[in-house]
Amino acid sequence: MRVLVSSHQPETAGTLRDMVREIDREHAVDVIIRAARSPRVPRSPDLILLDIDDPAPRHEGALIRQLVEDHPGARIVATGSRSDDAYVKSILELGVLGYLPRIYSRVVSLGLLRLAFGGPPVAHIGSRRNTGPRPSATPSPPPSRPSLSAFGLTARKIEVLQLVAEGKSNHAIAKRLGITEGTVKLHLTAMFQMLGVRNRIEAAQIAARLNSTDARQLHQAQSGVLDLEVLLPHMSHRHVGNGAVLFRKGESGGELCYVQRGRVRLEEIGVELGHGAIFGEIGIFSPSHERTCTAVCATDVDLFVLTAEQAWRLFLKDPRFALCVLHLIVKHLMADRARQP
Repeated sequence: MRVLVSSHQPETAGTLRDMVREIDREHAVDVIIRAARSPRVPRSPDLILLDIDDPAPRHEGALIRQLVEDHPGARIVATGSRSDDAYVKSILELGVLGYLPRIYSRVVSLGLLRLAFGGPPVAHIGSRRNTGPRPSATPSPPPSRPSLSAFGLTARKIEVLQLVAEGKSNHAIAKRLGITEGTVKLHLTAMFQMLGVRNRIEAAQIAARLNSTDARQLHQAQSGVLDLEVLLPHMSHRHVGNGAVLFRKGESGGELCYVQRGRVRLEEIGVELGHGAIFGEIGIFSPSHERTCTAVCATDVDLFVLTAEQAWRLFLKDPRFALCVLHLIVKHLMADRARQP
């Protein structure tokens, strides 16, 4: 897939380019820094990420219309600083596949971009032109944020939609909720009608702006639950035999580990960790960067591993990951304190 990133700001263009490469490094990315009103597109792109913030007099409509007309088969995702519903609706009516406000967290933004990579071309969704008045240049005040239940969605439909907002595929949603992919599709079809949207990207954008989605993500982070689908592109797999020492107390912490299979014993405190456990975070994020325990494989073990550098980058980029790590550190420190006489 060929992706075009178009922005008047090099920093914004670089951020969008890095997000594309974080999703899949196989994508070829062309970056255009706009110096004029109309971006020149050197090749025919499959996906266009268009920054419509500009210090010059507003010309979002002209930019979008030109790209829609010149590249009718391309998917276009616009991004900007405004997030009020009236403005977002006016941008969508110009024919773009989706709009990505900058206030969204990196996790949600990456999820929406993943949907855009797999979504149908704009021409298949139905391009619409804005025939009404041009949007005001003055940002509207942010609307109140109701919960998804205000749309009449059942608890199960809300669960499905919240996973869509995180960029999950139908297969991943079905596996997470223990239902079939056919059932997921039925829920999505009904939700599109109830929300008044055309596709899963628009539905995900509604979910991302609502309180119930924020509350769900906050609860997951506070529970110390890491989303492996988000982390796996950064992690490496490692198989370690029974009895192997993963690290020793006092050593410098260089990795954060997730137990996929098997059991790991923390020698000094006599605790065994099983599937889904995360350990090694204190040695990375504590001031001394020292391991507080010796970790030994109690069985053959399969691990997913983040290097210290990768963990720090995710900590700075992803607030949900940062909150999860802080929760784990406090939980482990309190457990250690409780074991002390």
